[in-house]
Amino acid sequence: LDGQLYVDEYNSRFVSGADEHEPRARRSAARPQPRHGRIETNAVLVALGAIAVLTVIVISAWKASGGSPPVKTPPASTTAAHSHPLIVPPLLEVIPLTGATHLIVHKTNAKGKLLFDGTLSAGDAAHAFHGSRLWLQIDSPENLRLLVRGKLVHVPGAAPQFIYVTKTGWRPA
Repeated sequence: LDGQLYVDEYNSRFVSGADEHEPRARRSAARPQPRHGRIETNAVLVALGAIAVLTVIVISAWKASGGSPPVKTPPASTTAAHSHPLIVPPLLEVIPLTGATHLIVHKTNAKGKLLFDGTLSAGDAAHAFHGSRLWLQIDSPENLRLLVRGKLVHVPGAAPQFIYVTKTGWRPA
């Protein structure tokens, strides 16, 4: 509250004219400087808006990239492997059919060298894997077509599967 306003009102009503020759204190010196509340509020709102926009950009970029980048192998050329009789087909070819599934491929066993860890979706290129024995984790086998040495094999079920693939075929791990 501005106390000088009340003092001035009191003096004008009750003080006699004898004290009028005394100089009064200036009101402007007694008043506190006005705060720039509107400017501060606008600055806070602009900062919050910028934070919100940056958050949306970061989340969008993260989702567009799929979280962490999968380890991928170069796509195999299935026509070249089947057209020339001297070229040995890969031990395993994985072709995405429908939906999406997560696939992990290790050489020899579950603790062997990681060859692939990623999500395959319909329309992705086929992946070929060479070796004498592979260990696979397939989250949705019904979404993939598997070829062992160029021959179609069927992995039943819709539940995640852990399998070994050898030159003679596949078996559960």
